[in-house]
Amino acid sequence: MVIYDLTCPNGHRFEGWFRNLEAFESQKEKGQLNCGVCGNTDVSKIPSGGHFHVPASKDSPAKAEKMPKKAPMTGASTALDPVEVLKALRYYVKSHFDNVGDQFAQEIRKMHKGEDPPRNIYGQVTPEDREKLVEEEIPFALLPDLPPEYEN
Repeated sequence: MVIYDLTCPNGHRFEGWFRNLEAFESQKEKGQLNCGVCGNTDVSKIPSGGHFHVPASKDSPAKAEKMPKKAPMTGASTALDPVEVLKALRYYVKSHFDNVGDQFAQEIRKMHKGEDPPRNIYGQVTPEDREKLVEEEIPFALLPDLPPEYEN
């Protein structure tokens, strides 16, 4: 398994997990890779940090105590934009889940009881149905809406 840092022309960065380099290249050629935020299929690899294996030695704990501790990373490069994260999540759900509309409570209940096979769904639920699902201990998650000024 190999993990690549990827980007689209709009500057959205994300990870891709592939069996090997050939699998990445094959999916890229077929247009099967896309940005989770904007859906752009012009995806490319970007440089990422390396990982090193350092064998343990008998004096490594003592050396670790003497080494100065690094300050935590700060700055824009590590900050996540909550609007972009929510956009990516909403795009992923709409692309990979079935929209069952206002039948969400009924559909999730049937799956929970084993009457229907499990599948990824999304839809709307009334406050009353939401309370009943919680009482019945049926797991689900609410996906917040974005204000109209953030939609694109």
